[in-house]
Amino acid sequence: MENVLHFPYLGHHTQADGDNLHAVEIRLAIASSRFKELYNVWGSKDLTQKCKLQLYISGVCSILTHAFEAWKLTEQAERRLRGWKGRYLAVITSGGCEVDHIRLQTDHPVFDLVAMLRVRRLRWLGHVLRMDESRMQRLVLLLSLIHISEPTRPRLLSY
Repeated sequence: MENVLHFPYLGHHTQADGDNLHAVEIRLAIASSRFKELYNVWGSKDLTQKCKLQLYISGVCSILTHAFEAWKLTEQAERRLRGWKGRYLAVITSGGCEVDHIRLQTDHPVFDLVAMLRVRRLRWLGHVLRMDESRMQRLVLLLSLIHISEPTRPRLLSY
């Protein structure tokens, strides 16, 4: 068996050193590729900005957020996600005049990708906590929470 630094498993790229940013970068690259494939949609005058935003969320952000449950949302990962989102939303919303951009901000709540991920995680957590007490997912989650909350004590080494 060959030793590797990173490998894909079920769409999530796992890295041997536990660095989470690598998986985020790969998903950002895949979503960027999809965004560029739809570039003619973003420049279309026939579609409203609301429709373009819905296509962006469903067609691009869904690709980006695949397997996000395994990500650690560190400050660095959040900055990368927010920067990426800002650059691509600017392409979508810059097609009209400034008045349309101001109207878009006031008519529609600002799309916060990181907040959306946090809400989805909380929804998943509620789903797991409502499971039967014998379900493995619930047991693993509760045991991991107990492990995190326990203070660590130095262990004496015996020779």
